[in-house]
Amino acid sequence: MIADLKGHTSFVNTAAFSPDGRKIVTSSDDETAKIWDAGSGILIADLKGHTSSVNTAAFSQDGRKIVTSSNDYTAKIWDTQSGNLIADLKGHTGFVSSAAFSADGKKIVTTSYSYDNGIFHADSYDNTAKIWNPDPGNLISDLKGHTDWVYCANFSPDGKRIVTASGDTTAKIWDAESGILIAELKGHGSSFSTVAFSPDGKKIVTASRRKTVEIWDAQSGNLIADLDRSYGSKAAFSTDGKK
Repeated sequence: MIADLKGHTSFVNTAAFSPDGRKIVTSSDDETAKIWDAGSGILIADLKGHTSSVNTAAFSQDGRKIVTSSNDYTAKIWDTQSGNLIADLKGHTGFVSSAAFSADGKKIVTTSYSYDNGIFHADSYDNTAKIWNPDPGNLISDLKGHTDWVYCANFSPDGKRIVTASGDTTAKIWDAESGILIAELKGHGSSFSTVAFSPDGKKIVTASRRKTVEIWDAQSGNLIADLDRSYGSKAAFSTDGKK
């Protein structure tokens, strides 16, 4: 063990390195995110402002900003150096399950669902992903088409497309500029829990909470490979895209 990051007072939901590997951001049910020095484990900044659990936290590619998603129906953008709040992304009508920057840092995608005491509430979540301009935090477009909670979303490496994973048993590929639906990925027969582009943007890997891990053609949406028939809630490509 190199360092023990102690300071949260409830469950830690996510942890991610900065692009240069010098910092780590964590998110927690204690309503905060925290920035740590990755070498020493010393706390650098406390990101306070959310009023409910912080589900995810992610750095921008240049490492200057962090975006957090929360059950308080908002996402927030923070300055990495000072820990100051830069912008509030308000517009979802349910818990914000994830938030991610595009590679150039010019867009953020957020996703929404509602979950309370172990029960999903179809009447209170908005079933959408949203694209935002992080400066000054304006909404660009609503990605509407899913009929159940949207668990996560990721940009393609070139930032031109977004893929979303949903409880409606589909993943969807969207044009990141217009918000138009490009393709629909159907195959798991159960809720999609993870979606990710390959480093070259030509493939997508998906995972299901109950059934399979599958690889898709990112242009056509056609299924390329079915990897297994066991429980698979998370999936990611290697950095060279070969595995």
